[in-house]
Amino acid sequence: MRYFLPRDSFSILALRLICLSNREIDELRSRESAATRRAELESQGIRALEHRLKESLCMIESREADMVRREKAVEEARQGYQETAHREVNLFYILDTLV
Repeated sequence: MRYFLPRDSFSILALRLICLSNREIDELRSRESAATRRAELESQGIRALEHRLKESLCMIESREADMVRREKAVEEARQGYQETAHREVNLFYILDTLV
């Protein structure tokens, strides 16, 4: 394909407009591409944050379950110690009254 250089002012003006239009189109494509990349990065960031949030919630639930188990164990131990203390006090009073 052979290109020719226009000689009249109208043709030169038309070529300039075409070049400007092509530049504008290229700029718009570039902006659109940048906006798409930015949106993709934001989407990836949001997905990463959602993943971290899910992990944190799972960890919190696990810690809460562990805390409930420990509280139950402590309560059972307290009741056992309390019952033992009551028996010892009762035995002391019984022995004290016998003496």
